[in-house]
Amino acid sequence: TDPEDGQMCTFLELKQKYTGTYSAEEIQGYWDFECKPAAATSSGQADPAAASAPAPAPAPRGKPPKAGKALDVNETERWQLGEAEALVAAVAARRVGLYADKARVPPELKDVLLVTAANTGYMPFYDNWRCHAERLGLDWAVVANDDATYDALGPGRALPVIGKRVTSMVGWGNTKLDYVGRNKLYMLILIMRVTGVSVLFTDADNMFLRDPFVPGVSLGDLLRAQKYDLVYQMEFGSRPKATYKKTHQGNLGNTGFFYVSPKKSSNNIQDLFTAGMDAVDRALAEKGHGADQNIFWAVFSDMMASRGLKSGPWGFKCVHLCGKNPSCTASEQDTIEYCGMDPYVHPTGWDDASPAEAVTYHANYAANELKIGKLRKMRLWGAWDEKA
Repeated sequence: TDPEDGQMCTFLELKQKYTGTYSAEEIQGYWDFECKPAAATSSGQADPAAASAPAPAPAPRGKPPKAGKALDVNETERWQLGEAEALVAAVAARRVGLYADKARVPPELKDVLLVTAANTGYMPFYDNWRCHAERLGLDWAVVANDDATYDALGPGRALPVIGKRVTSMVGWGNTKLDYVGRNKLYMLILIMRVTGVSVLFTDADNMFLRDPFVPGVSLGDLLRAQKYDLVYQMEFGSRPKATYKKTHQGNLGNTGFFYVSPKKSSNNIQDLFTAGMDAVDRALAEKGHGADQNIFWAVFSDMMASRGLKSGPWGFKCVHLCGKNPSCTASEQDTIEYCGMDPYVHPTGWDDASPAEAVTYHANYAANELKIGKLRKMRLWGAWDEKA
């Protein structure tokens, strides 16, 4: 409740109410110390973790909140969306920083949230992914694409999906997978909008052999540079030639492993991903299918081709791929800085990838259980023992 007017509100609504009157720091302090009730544990002592995150927004009188359930935005009233925002903010506050030991987090990675996704059918992949993440001391949040997964993982780690629930394991070309991709885009936009943190998203079939965030590893170096709005996994069906840097145009990547940051151009990066999501929605409505990867990069290509001469829904005017010249001249805020990960260190499903060379391995170019053979070859399957 806002003491100023006695009205119940989410943190986002509070920001909208006072932006322009107070600074972001003042609004955050007002929320933390004036609006939010103190959280307490069963022992009666304040819970520091709970106190550091926004409290769930109260539901209107007479309607109990549906906490612990995935929310469908088409069936959800405004107060339920406000509750989901608060749950997202709470999980992000607890898990941000990539590492479980927060004292281990370097300053340049303290505002990066590692996010993966899971549902009931995909849980064996998530369990194996989780084992490798725990072995490396990582911390993460999970987009739960169905209610059972949210309940199994709990509100301390799971993010309540706002979108269509999908329970089964589905492969490329299945419309249900298109909805999973759409859910991902929506949730990443929501995380950036509500929390302001950067997001490193990974599919659960993209597993980590070694720590990908340390210096000397392609992804780790790109994140620590703190200059990129987008870092993406290059998409190759087989091992690329050494000349790939000359031929790669920066207009296609894998949307199952990427980093996105709102730190420099929050509105523009959200507009870009919203444009991608809206294009997915149109495809689903008009054609009955719409894979987020091809559609997002088609929107990106349109932005690139515009060269700042034609306005579009994508926010930015110019693009600047690392190692290339910018597509046009614009302000720093209106130019997206982006870079691809080293494909040899972060390969996409090649049959001749090597555990000695790769730091991460994305088992694509295979559907469902066929991915297991690729992961087993890379010594990434079998970490989770169901009986144990």
